[in-house]
Amino acid sequence: MENILTTDLSIPLQQAATVKDIISQLKATRETLIKDYNNLINLVWHNEKLTPQQVCDGLDGKAVSLFVLGKSLFDFLSTVDPDCIVRLQGPTMPFELNQDGTVTVQS
Repeated sequence: MENILTTDLSIPLQQAATVKDIISQLKATRETLIKDYNNLINLVWHNEKLTPQQVCDGLDGKAVSLFVLGKSLFDFLSTVDPDCIVRLQGPTMPFELNQDGTVTVQS
């Protein structure tokens, strides 16, 4: 699949403005998603007041949902724009997703 964010399109002038707006909006959405994804990663893995385990404990049985959502967002972004992978942060320690919805961080 060709990446629409980096595609140069040869199109008639009447379509150029709309196509430019679409690509601009897609790029802005990508940037917002990258920023928000990295903010979530930082809240868990680089929190100044809590350890990653304390963050996960605070989420209790919803912690796995956060990790599944984070992985899905990472997969989505890396599929839409493989070049953005270098800008995506990730977990800094191994962790285990538990059946009860909690997460155990291995330090």
